[in-house]
Amino acid sequence: MILKKQLTKVLLGRQRVYFLHHLAPFVQPRVYPIRDLHCSPMLCVVPKNLKGKGKPAQDWLTRQLNDPYVKKSRYENYRARSAYKLIEIDAKYSILKPGMSIVDCGAAPGSWTQVAVQRVNADGKMEGCKRFLQGTVIALDIIPFEPVQHAICLPEMNIFSEECTEKLASIMMARSGSNDFNKSSFVDVVLSDMCPSASGHKEIDHDNVIKLCYAALKFTVLHLVTGGTFLCKIWRGRRETDLCQDLKNLFENVRYVKPPASRDDSAEIYLLAQNFRGIENKYESPFNKQTRSSGSVGTKIVL
Repeated sequence: MILKKQLTKVLLGRQRVYFLHHLAPFVQPRVYPIRDLHCSPMLCVVPKNLKGKGKPAQDWLTRQLNDPYVKKSRYENYRARSAYKLIEIDAKYSILKPGMSIVDCGAAPGSWTQVAVQRVNADGKMEGCKRFLQGTVIALDIIPFEPVQHAICLPEMNIFSEECTEKLASIMMARSGSNDFNKSSFVDVVLSDMCPSASGHKEIDHDNVIKLCYAALKFTVLHLVTGGTFLCKIWRGRRETDLCQDLKNLFENVRYVKPPASRDDSAEIYLLAQNFRGIENKYESPFNKQTRSSGSVGTKIVL
């Protein structure tokens, strides 16, 4: 028995040496990007003991490994499961169409940008679409992120900076090929999946996400075409009523949307505002006439 084990060990050792010397140079190992480690086959089961990790971290990892959207996002090459939220919203309300110009605010890590590129035919690969129906997707975020193919990515860009406005206008002017390009209104859809880092305090987190929504709305009012669409994520709370009312003053149709990909235990929900009414003087918007204030933290929009 001992001799058999030793012989087996020797044979396996020889096979390993043969592989390293003769076959290894021709075998390309599969490399998993860092963003894919949480759902790669290397973690097909939940470790029994996560050293140094508390129960919340273990619960999060267990949920990630068992989440069908996480697994699906990896196999369909989306950067995050959030891509399916936009896919499901678009499947129901058809907000993204070939030839459109899209701005994705807070684009990192880029999953919504990937979906937008496909839906507006920014890559020119959609069957049955003519060349002039090739859309444009501009993704920007204040933090760095990996570029998305066929999208114009502006990492570390503040949407309220003069540099951002000029950059967007020059991009769209080059795409349109016209000197009569309207520098103020050139976006068909503004997407915002922005959310702040969670503090653990629901009221503070809610106030912060509403601030981000108003920031995206300010950008939208300045650059959205009449009849355009605005989609933003909020966390449910006391100030959502004011935001919803402001949207109703600017858009003809406003509705709450909770896509199936959004977890049931999550406080997030989306506000979909369609058919932008337009503003004659974008620097005299309704926000300048009245400043809304709700609770301990007020929201001030000055255009």
